Amino acid sequence: MHILERSITRPYWEPRYRLIVRQYQDGWGQKVKNTRVTQIRGTGAGSVIYYTKFMNTANGPRPVGWLMLWKKAGWFCWEVSQLWVFPAYRGQGIAGELYKAAINADGLMLSSGKLHTKHSRCLWENFIRKKTFNIWAHDIKQLDVTSDVLWEDGSILTALTLYTEKVDRKSDVRLMALAKDWHGKSRSKLY
Repeated sequence: MHILERSITRPYWEPRYRLIVRQYQDGWGQKVKNTRVTQIRGTGAGSVIYYTKFMNTANGPRPVGWLMLWKKAGWFCWEVSQLWVFPAYRGQGIAGELYKAAINADGLMLSSGKLHTKHSRCLWENFIRKKTFNIWAHDIKQLDVTSDVLWEDGSILTALTLYTEKVDRKSDVRLMALAKDWHGKSRSKLY
């Protein structure tokens, strides 16, 4: 994974915002059981799911944050392709709530994205530190290569290199997460 030096900008998140609002207004959203999160299945090519937290406004419900997931054809695992929470709503646990809705309530296996901002890196560190989910490191270019992940002395410990400065064409290590009580497929089964 690579760390993005700059935060996500409006040109990047705004198209998703409009799409989520439009799909919600068209009736594509449904509440995720036992949560305050709405799931919106994407339309068009590919498999996309948005987990969205809404706030009621004068113009109707508007998303204050979302977790966009994408899945390769034939894969079991969903990749996080965008996480966004508007600055006014940060620090309220919304990002964690979105992840918990996808992983715990819907039972999805999630893969961290290829790029992390400092905020998403801190979020995953928090999940590892608090043992929120079953998390391990997995090289998705070499599917048989995995490693346990631990939190010790204020940092992530794993046998695989998580964050790199340069693009490594031979490996692509991601953090993987499952619900703590998940008894389905093996954690090594991504597809």
